[in-house]
Amino acid sequence: EIRFQDPVDAGSSPDMRADVLAATQQCVDALSTAIVERTEDYKAVVERASAADAGARVAAALEGANGVLLPAGLPEAVVGAVDASMAREDPGTPDGLDAIEAVVTTCAAAIAETGTIVLDHTAGQGRRALTLVPDLHVCLVRADQIHADVPAAVGALRASVEAGHPL
Repeated sequence: EIRFQDPVDAGSSPDMRADVLAATQQCVDALSTAIVERTEDYKAVVERASAADAGARVAAALEGANGVLLPAGLPEAVVGAVDASMAREDPGTPDGLDAIEAVVTTCAAAIAETGTIVLDHTAGQGRRALTLVPDLHVCLVRADQIHADVPAAVGALRASVEAGHPL
């Protein structure tokens, strides 16, 4: 059995804590860079933004869209930044969805190795068809949702699967 002790809890020195935090940030940066590169391979446009800037960046990406779906559970800052005249209710039918050009969602996970975003259709994601029919899908991915590979993402999604959420 291998046990890791959190250096902060182990009474470590401030220098060691700083080293651990720097190494952690390097890992986050590497995963973020990898998923951006893989996703761009699919010809997707990827923009990095802080949580504070996300609303403005989403609003800019939606500029000119004829109708935008905003599933319940999106961050309030994002919903508030989108032009209210563009927001539409889920029409509930395929024909109704055809008339909507964009959707904004969160995700359950992202996989750096493959450039994949994973939705489990919980809060902020809406039902599956909402993300498949509109031509533009703006997906908000937090850095802590990015996993190195498929096995790591599957492990992170275990609770969603056990709760019966479709992926």
